[in-house]
Amino acid sequence: MARKKSTLTKVPLIAAELLGLGLSFYLILISLGLLHGGVAPCPRGGIFACHSILTGDFSKIGPIPIALLGVIYFSFSLVMTLIQQKRDFLFWIKGAALVASLFFVAYLRAIEILWMKAICVWCWAVAFAALAQVYFAVPHFTPPLPKLTWGVRLGALLGTFVLFFAVSLGVAMMLPVDTKHDRADRILKAATEATKAAPTQIAQPVATPVKNQSPAAVSTPQANATVTPAPAKPAAVSVAQYDFPENEMTPEHMELKDRGWRVVTSGKAVEQAMGGKPLLMLTFDSDCKECQALIHGALRGKALDSVDVQKFAIEGMLLRGTLSDLVHNVPTLMLFDTKGNVIFKHEGRMGEAELVRALNNALALGAGG
Repeated sequence: MARKKSTLTKVPLIAAELLGLGLSFYLILISLGLLHGGVAPCPRGGIFACHSILTGDFSKIGPIPIALLGVIYFSFSLVMTLIQQKRDFLFWIKGAALVASLFFVAYLRAIEILWMKAICVWCWAVAFAALAQVYFAVPHFTPPLPKLTWGVRLGALLGTFVLFFAVSLGVAMMLPVDTKHDRADRILKAATEATKAAPTQIAQPVATPVKNQSPAAVSTPQANATVTPAPAKPAAVSVAQYDFPENEMTPEHMELKDRGWRVVTSGKAVEQAMGGKPLLMLTFDSDCKECQALIHGALRGKALDSVDVQKFAIEGMLLRGTLSDLVHNVPTLMLFDTKGNVIFKHEGRMGEAELVRALNNALALGAGG
């Protein structure tokens, strides 16, 4: 009877560990590119950056993905919960692992907010599973832990998590770390400085054409002609000011540049370039495996040169405003017509011939419409 009661008290703990194991296994499949093309589903909005966090600077400890550590930890915990019947050495090892896991998830969430300045909902889900695991495990360590009501236990758990979180923030603030967000800030700062340093384009006066004159006569200013300013053409100058700095380029940036893409630091460059030829925009992330496969695959070939479009590329972390609302995952290819309407959109990788065919079809349909 006592054994049956002990087994029943383990059910919530087993459920929490299964949840953590399932989430960690799901994330490791994504990181290996076996699910969703290596891009985790994520809510829309500026504060969410699931993919960047799951593949960024802090997604691994050395060569080991943190998601894999989660799989190992929750697997160990689950096995211990199922087979453990007495308080031996392994029992106390699991107790130490519970405390370590609580600190580790607090640390990861601290650096996510401090350095990444974004939120990964999947990471917080794993953190919730770890908190639930500790909550349901506490009664199994009584004594030496005191017997607590559910409310006091919850308060103590959250208080400990907040304490670990605060300590992690303090430690993180003292560490010199160069993150993706820092890199984005540097790139945007360089673009801003380039904009300030660039000479202002001054419109030149031109003569108003006189009726019934020949083209040759029109091109020559008349003595009594009314002089009006020519339409300003800031786009060409402004777009150049948003060019991606070469000292920050990765092999993906260099590949795109070599193939005739304009790699920019702001969506403003794309918006200002619209209205001429149709425009193809690539949104990517240098760390994204699907992005790398697309850039070094379909976009590397020469067949795309036959499609008469402007080609712009921008990293997802630099995209803001209206264009950002159109991009949910990376890589994303979007083709805009001369009026700025999206006439083709594709997420993920695709073959070179398939891409060229899709673009030509979209352009033909757009011209027909």
